Amino acid sequence: MARRISEELARAIQEQAKIVRPELVYADNVIVGPRLRRADPAVVETLARSIAEIGLQVPISVRLEEQPDRQCLFLVAGAHRLAAVKKLGWEQVPAVFIEADSIDVRRWEIAENLHRAELTVLERAEHVTEWLRLTEEKQRGVLRQVDAKLSVRGREGEGRPESGIRAASRELGITEPEARRSVTIAEALTPEAKTAAVDAHLDDNQSALLTVAKTPAEQQVAKVGELVRQRRGAAEPAPDPRKAAAGELAGHLAPRFSREEWPRLLELITTLKCRLLVEELTRLGVTGPEPGGEG
Repeated sequence: MARRISEELARAIQEQAKIVRPELVYADNVIVGPRLRRADPAVVETLARSIAEIGLQVPISVRLEEQPDRQCLFLVAGAHRLAAVKKLGWEQVPAVFIEADSIDVRRWEIAENLHRAELTVLERAEHVTEWLRLTEEKQRGVLRQVDAKLSVRGREGEGRPESGIRAASRELGITEPEARRSVTIAEALTPEAKTAAVDAHLDDNQSALLTVAKTPAEQQVAKVGELVRQRRGAAEPAPDPRKAAAGELAGHLAPRFSREEWPRLLELITTLKCRLLVEELTRLGVTGPEPGGEG
């Protein structure tokens, strides 16, 4: 899904926003507000090495916002790039200025992340769900305009936009069931369950996330722990029944023969390639030749 957002959609968003040509801005002046995607230190490190070698290929995107006492530069897209150039000690960074409303600015960030970033299932779900919320918010504005026009024309049901899920699915290039699964993960999981899933490395496991999402909110963190234990149990190899049998047989045989008899018996057992039995007898204190062969 991370790469499925179409170039047409990216162009459409850009067309809705007025873009001013890139110019240099002071990196420390760019305000990074709340982000859907947390900056990954490993990604920043890799990106910094790349920028050091070939330069910054894609400018960050910023928006100039009027505050009561001053103008502020807010980051729209490019948090990893901004962190990388700061890591390299750059004082200035190329930036594209965007003039758009808050909804389109947010959609710009989501579109760029879905188009460029390697997101986990949880991160993609949060991006898709936020896109859906913004789509519905934008549609409410359209509906108000349409209703105002229809009230004048007296023609109901004309020109209404498609449903939010359908519109978001079409724009993002995903199916409606995929969009609904994303909404379930993003909205049904509690913040504590999301944190637990990330810590347990289940945030890229859609099946596990959906299982937790269907669990009552107060039990979700415990459910994450249960899934982790199940995964660890499945990863552990099943006990070898041959080893258990060899241990039991060795326990029966060891006391039945004298120390003088055991060297020859162990030679015979080794010749028969009963390695596990030799190992168990050795564990019980029986001495003889080095065990060899396969059990």
